[in-house]
Amino acid sequence: MKTRHLGLLTAFCLLTSASMYAQKVALLYYNTFDEGDLKGSYRECHDKGCNDCETEKIVIKYDPDKAGKALYHTLWNCDERAELTVSHKGRAKIGDTRWYRVSYYWPTNRGVGAIIAQFPTYPTQRIFRQACGGVGTHIKLYGDGSVSFEFQRPTEEKDIACTKYVLGEMTTGTWHTVVIHVKWTQESDGFLEVWWDGMKKIDLKNQATFWRDEDKGPYFKVGAYKGDPWKGAEPFEIYTDDVYVFGENATYMDVMTFQP
Repeated sequence: MKTRHLGLLTAFCLLTSASMYAQKVALLYYNTFDEGDLKGSYRECHDKGCNDCETEKIVIKYDPDKAGKALYHTLWNCDERAELTVSHKGRAKIGDTRWYRVSYYWPTNRGVGAIIAQFPTYPTQRIFRQACGGVGTHIKLYGDGSVSFEFQRPTEEKDIACTKYVLGEMTTGTWHTVVIHVKWTQESDGFLEVWWDGMKKIDLKNQATFWRDEDKGPYFKVGAYKGDPWKGAEPFEIYTDDVYVFGENATYMDVMTFQP
């Protein structure tokens, strides 16, 4: 009887501890894709009618390099994008702090690049093509395998400024992980931290990161965006996996070690 009570007490403590931990780190969204669904996120595809979004361009497939499943994105010649718009449940308001984590696997270097993550502001009246393009801050994979964090934000001199930070290399046949910690604000307490494969590459403090006159904070997209239309001899393809969004009370170790 004592053993049974001890077991029940241990189970209760573990459940309570897990609940307190979940509250502490404020996990707002996650998907490992192992369950085979998108968990409130949705496919976003723009095309010219030659490929189907749900069966060809954005599909859940068995992971090419580890146990489980991952999300597979393909851009064909007539496609503009094959992205997953992450559930708006964790979408930041202006002034909020967020942690983001996502992993990538690039099976083959086709010699062309694509934007692989975006923090768009929409709707907006701003003309982002004057800076980095797109509709907000984004991560871009170039044809040579280099990965750039392209940071768009307001400054005292310009409504939209662009700074490109090289994060590292996307080697084919290897999983890579990016972690982003940011406060979305135009106030002086804004900041941005970015890690690539465990190494901190960006550390900005007292930095405007967003626009106070936008109606909402940015949402979050992962996948592949090339523009209209994508041009290339062969399709561009990439996998994404382990997509997480945390609130402000998490730490880097929480984000990197969390297991659902």
